Amino acid sequence: MAQKQFEFADFVEEFKVSFTVLDEIINGYYDDEGRWIEGKDTLVNDTVYYQGDFTLGSVDETTPSGQGLSDADAETPRTMEGIILPLTNDELQHESNGVYTTKDRKIYVTSPLKIGQRIEYKNQLYTIDSEKDYSDYADVYIYFAKGVGDV
Repeated sequence: MAQKQFEFADFVEEFKVSFTVLDEIINGYYDDEGRWIEGKDTLVNDTVYYQGDFTLGSVDETTPSGQGLSDADAETPRTMEGIILPLTNDELQHESNGVYTTKDRKIYVTSPLKIGQRIEYKNQLYTIDSEKDYSDYADVYIYFAKGVGDV
């Protein structure tokens, strides 16, 4: 990452906790030449690709754990680290995308998440609701997550 005005990655590293990201399986796969092949009950060559971490448009995560169908409709868990904090009183009252509750959280991570992605932390499920875009200034990604229920 390029040098940013505010460097928080060390802060995240020092105070990080582990949580589970629930990635959706993509309906398709990349062939040996890197072309996207739409899936419909298509056996994928020992590799199932998951929606989640993307770097410049290409899939960054694979799981070589046996064969799978490319149109599988499921989520697969993976571990990620970051800082997960309760919202401040000010954030509970004034965030622009709606009303937050005490079950909601602010998340600081060094790798991007996606809006709508689900995570699990301390037996609580959350959905990534919005991003605070400080990418021009900071070396971390900041998200708001809505508490959506217990595991």
